[in-house]
Amino acid sequence: MITTNKVVLIIQNDDCLSDISYEAIEVIEDVSKVEDVWRRNKTPAMLKKHAREAINCYPHLMLPCIIFGPEHFISFCHKHGIECGEFKSGVKHNTADDSCFLCAIGQHRDRHGNQLTPLFIFNQKTPEVNDVIIYESENFFVKIEYGCLKKGMVMICPKGHILSAARIPDEQMEEYEQVMKDIEFLLKAVYGNQPVIFFEHGSDPSGYSSHKRSIVHAHTHVAWGVPFEQKYLDMVCLKEIRSIQELKDTKYLSYQEGTSGKLLAVSDPSVYVQRQFPRQIIGLMEGIPNEKTNWRKEAFMDNIIATFDDIYAYLKLNQDFLCERITKATDGFVRGYPLRTDI
Repeated sequence: MITTNKVVLIIQNDDCLSDISYEAIEVIEDVSKVEDVWRRNKTPAMLKKHAREAINCYPHLMLPCIIFGPEHFISFCHKHGIECGEFKSGVKHNTADDSCFLCAIGQHRDRHGNQLTPLFIFNQKTPEVNDVIIYESENFFVKIEYGCLKKGMVMICPKGHILSAARIPDEQMEEYEQVMKDIEFLLKAVYGNQPVIFFEHGSDPSGYSSHKRSIVHAHTHVAWGVPFEQKYLDMVCLKEIRSIQELKDTKYLSYQEGTSGKLLAVSDPSVYVQRQFPRQIIGLMEGIPNEKTNWRKEAFMDNIIATFDDIYAYLKLNQDFLCERITKATDGFVRGYPLRTDI
């Protein structure tokens, strides 16, 4: 969730310190640090014995004397409009041990490892309709976003197992940028001349993650018609950078409004950026309850199918007028999608 209530948490019992070791909670002793903690999208917490001035100067909230485990603390925070993040267990998961479903899609293999080629055959026969590829270039493919909060949400993915867009090889970067431009063109052509945004959670270059179900394969999210207000960009301290490649050695969040817009990013580990921050903002804009913005919990399959249908209808109607590059890149979708029997 997005924190809506800026307060100082007051810890009544010293023994509770280990119970509030969460990503978005920062324990401080000096009241002068309160506003800097808020600025970095975190909530400050102070032991009661250090907090007299904070209690007099800032909105505050007393924590329970006893915290009965993570669920109790998280529930308490969410009840009061505070996002606490995940518990900092220190455990790291080596994603190199996982099979990568995005690699499989890029290689035209279904979730069982069966090779389905050429692309129109894959798009016809892959059991998961949300794996259907709508656009394919030499080194990249585009699919509909799983957890499609609104029509016109897609993902640009490299075929190779690259951890983030910042680590795309130099010789493929021009191609990647062309794919971005082509998808922006298609979404505007299908849905209207509203801004198209691009955002990405760039994975840690080590390949390790604190979450076992993280997707550690580059995927740039694309959404039509939901440009973020400045207050949301400021919330996670997004700043302009010159090139995504500046971030190749970091974990980051990037955001860009339009392919000709400023590229913004944050890679400061002291700033809390929840894993699904952009989806939560889109949820707020679209009136979707926070608990439904998590793609692991809600697929929004109606929006997935509607996006497929809208893009297919546009491509079919305009194939004689589109440039050769886009026609070639979408041919496998135009040929294979209507052959499916599950839509």
